[in-house]
Amino acid sequence: MLMTFSSITSEAGCKVYNFTYVDCRYRNLTIVPRNLPSTTTHLDLSYNYITSLTPNSFENLRSLEELIIRTYDHLYIDSETFVGLKKLRKLDFLDSGPVSFGKDTFRHLQSLQVLEILIMTFPNMAESLFNKLINLSELVLGVHVADLSSEHPASKLSPLIQGAQQEQTM
Repeated sequence: MLMTFSSITSEAGCKVYNFTYVDCRYRNLTIVPRNLPSTTTHLDLSYNYITSLTPNSFENLRSLEELIIRTYDHLYIDSETFVGLKKLRKLDFLDSGPVSFGKDTFRHLQSLQVLEILIMTFPNMAESLFNKLINLSELVLGVHVADLSSEHPASKLSPLIQGAQQEQTM
């Protein structure tokens, strides 16, 4: 079977392949580009200078299934950022700078299966941050457990993280 791939360049300099895969890596972006194809299923915003994701960052990308954001700076994600992204299955902040969230940021992501966050600033409401992710099958959290006081909300994850580390060494 022979597959052909067509490629165009968006206004922001992103490469668009077959109107579904958009590669915006290394574009010195400070915001999510507008006017990306509404048929986009995969969006890679890695290695840019985006510092916040707002409620309208992805408003025209209702078909989005995978979102990769690896930013150099601290990234704040508003609690309404993911409204309408009902098909999003994978959210990857791997190798990102610190990421912080608004209250209940992930509540709209009912289809999310994979969430990868290696460096994260936990909000005070960490306990409720992940509880709406009913289809989540893989969660990668990078938390330096030794730095957490027993009062810190993320400290409740400590036994899970330590258990996973023990399994890896066996």
